[in-house]
Amino acid sequence: MTTRAAAEAAIAKNISRIMDEKGLSANAVSRLSGVSVGSVLRARNTGVSFAKTLYAIAKALDTTTEALKHPGDADFTTGAGDEVSIKMIAAPKPRRLLAKGDALAPEIRDGDSLSTEDVSSPDEVKSGAFVVAIPKGSDTPVVRKLIKGDTACYLTVTNPDWPDKTPLEAEKIIAVVTSRTTYFK
Repeated sequence: MTTRAAAEAAIAKNISRIMDEKGLSANAVSRLSGVSVGSVLRARNTGVSFAKTLYAIAKALDTTTEALKHPGDADFTTGAGDEVSIKMIAAPKPRRLLAKGDALAPEIRDGDSLSTEDVSSPDEVKSGAFVVAIPKGSDTPVVRKLIKGDTACYLTVTNPDWPDKTPLEAEKIIAVVTSRTTYFK
């Protein structure tokens, strides 16, 4: 099997697996993605798809195109119930994240791909950096801008239109965002 054929088979297998796990039919994925039922079935059965189609299907399945392409990568969905979440693709350091939500707009927008590097101490991160952190009183990581205070670190949003701008105290900082890539919107 050629490398291309192997990649297409992996994509088809992952689309099929995720659709089955979520109990989604091709019609449901078509409605969620805006892609024709035929294109969904072709991607599910053969893995052959245009990049834009694959992106739409991945978004409808609440995953990333990278997760569809690499069957060994595990998705880890995070969020604190405050309309911001990220997808962390298990990988050796650094990690890639898919931003979800607009709490950090305009700097980080929904659908942006973020690269991160793990940190072991808040001292490794400068105030003003974007971080993956766990807010105090939660066990769910979020991406926020870090503000260092005299006695604590706080997590803030950057969207001026965000309804709740109350800073969250950081319990643990997991990683720092090192770069951002915006794909087609």
